[in-house]
Amino acid sequence: MNVTFNKYWAHGNFMLIFMQIFQVIQVAGMIPLMWNSEIYLYDFRIWRYLSLGFAVSFILIYTGILTDFVNLVWVESALKDQNPFDVIRAVFAGFFVVFFIPNAWVNGFIILKELSLNQAAWSLEEDYPEGYTLGGTNLDILYYLGVEEDPEWYINWL
Repeated sequence: MNVTFNKYWAHGNFMLIFMQIFQVIQVAGMIPLMWNSEIYLYDFRIWRYLSLGFAVSFILIYTGILTDFVNLVWVESALKDQNPFDVIRAVFAGFFVVFFIPNAWVNGFIILKELSLNQAAWSLEEDYPEGYTLGGTNLDILYYLGVEEDPEWYINWL
């Protein structure tokens, strides 16, 4: 968080303050999602869906700004033409792309985690097995690398 850097109120920049609050709320929703908290997953379903909707909206807007930035800087070369509007737009788009990378990571994680959950499940027993998704696809990268999740396997191996 950049609260100290922005002296708590960001010099009146309401967008920055709003994005900081948004990030805190999304992280608060990501942590129980990451730890598969049954209360959060099955009892706070409305909150999860709101968080997912905000995450998808944020990623779509972030991708649009990133695409605009890449287009302005590397495709159209707005900096070579010296068009003042395009230069200012490129500077602001670049600032937003860099400054909101943590938000993009958190929201991307929320989207990927929600994709691995059975949205129709009302309890843990009805949900997919841990590490699997619809169709029985194993999402665990360590499984494909041959890494064993059981620590006793490594103790016995030694």
